[in-house]
Order: sequence, then C-alpha cells, then structure tokens
Amino acid sequence: MNKRLKFIIASALSTGIFLLIFLFPFYIYPKQFVYSLLTVLFMYMALGLRGSKLGSTTLGYMLLPGLFTFGFYQIALLFDKNLFWSVAFGLINFFVLYVFMLVYNIFYVTELQKTPALYRSARTVSMLFSLFVSYLLFNFMWSLRLPYYLNFVTFFITSIPIFLHVVWVLVVGDEVQKGKGGIVGYVLVPSLILAQMSVIFSFWPSSIFLSSLYIVIVFYLTSQLVSIGALEKNVEGAYKQLFWVGLLAVLSIILSTQWR
Repeated sequence: MNKRLKFIIASALSTGIFLLIFLFPFYIYPKQFVYSLLTVLFMYMALGLRGSKLGSTTLGYMLLPGLFTFGFYQIALLFDKNLFWSVAFGLINFFVLYVFMLVYNIFYVTELQKTPALYRSARTVSMLFSLFVSYLLFNFMWSLRLPYYLNFVTFFITSIPIFLHVVWVLVVGDEVQKGKGGIVGYVLVPSLILAQMSVIFSFWPSSIFLSSLYIVIVFYLTSQLVSIGALEKNVEGAYKQLFWVGLLAVLSIILSTQWR
C-alpha cells in the first residue's frame, strides 16, 4: 500500500471518529482526548514511524496534530449539529490531516536524507498550520472567560508545545545552531511572552475573535524571533523586517480597538 493511500485512510478514520463523537451522544469523557489520541495513532501508523530510529524526535510529529484535533473539536461544539456543519467540519478535518501527513512525510524524508527545497516548502506550510492551530486553541481559551491570572497559566502551558513544534521543525532540517538558545531561550521565554500578552489582552476592550487574532500575531512575531535566533542567517535584515511587521501589527491593534 503506498503512502498516499495510507494518508487518505488515516484521515478518513479520524474524520469518522470526529463525526461519531460530534453527532451522537457517546458517553465517553473527555471525547476530545479520545478523538485526539486516535487521530495521532492513525497518523503514527500511516507515516510509518513505528519502529523508526528517529528517537525522541518522533514526538514532534504528534504535537501539532494533537493540538489541532483538540482545538478543532472545541470550536466545532459552538456550531449546530446539523448536516451542513457536519459535512463542513468533516471535510476540514480530512483535508487538514491529509496535508499534515504530506508535510510530515517531507520532514521524515529530510531526517533520513537532506531535501532542502522540499524541506523549506514544508516548513512554510508547517508555520501556516501552527498559526491556524494557535488560533483555534487561543479562541477556545478566550471563550472560557477566565480571570487574567488563569489566562496567564493556560496560555503559558499551551504555548510550550506549540513553540516546541517550531523548534522541532528547525531541528529536523538540522538548522539550529548548536549550543545556542536551548529549551529556555527557544521555548520557555517565548511562551512566557505570550502568557504576559494574554494578561494585557484580558483587559483589552476587544472581542474573542480579535483577542485570539492579536495573540496569534504575537505568536507569529515571537516564533520568527526564535527562527532568526536559531538559524542566524541574514540576522540584521530579518530583524528590520520583523520590526516593521511588529510596528504595523501594533498600530493595527490600536486602530481596530473601539475605545470608550
């Protein structure tokens, strides 16, 4: 059986599990974890990671898909359980997981034999997925309407695996400068920045949609800083570009806020 067919089957199985727990009152708690764990297992089998000699890096293949399924299920619960939304969410689930596996297959090949051009394309798509998954998770956390101190804790904990995935993608391409940054500089510090920004936006007069978008912008900027620090390529030009992007983002946030 070729890999594309395996990816289609794994995506279809995950979509089937999602539709079952979304449409029917199965008394399995918590449903989202069952859905996430089974999806990760299907992807693990389809990618052929079982018995691989990649060591601890195998965990990196599971981080973002697991976070996606959790956030995706939470968002789906906000919509009516009718035929239209069931088909729409089922198709989104299938498409996203299938593309996930195509991208991760490139990462898997890159670990075994260097494929720079394919790797760079996969890294770009991976960043787009990271932004999408981050938005789903942050939107869910804002919808809980937690006090600012609990927002700090939840955003910090949730940001850690997301930044771990960002660093893992760089490690797969063997692009991280050895001895630089480490887990503290590349993961914990950016996560702390996001947690601190969540406290600020806890008091910011904005909707859940905009608050989630603002935090995703912060995530993008900090993840780019992590990439710049890890790659150490064209650092000065990259910092200048990031400065202007950050400035435009801040101005957009201020101007889009309805002050009273």
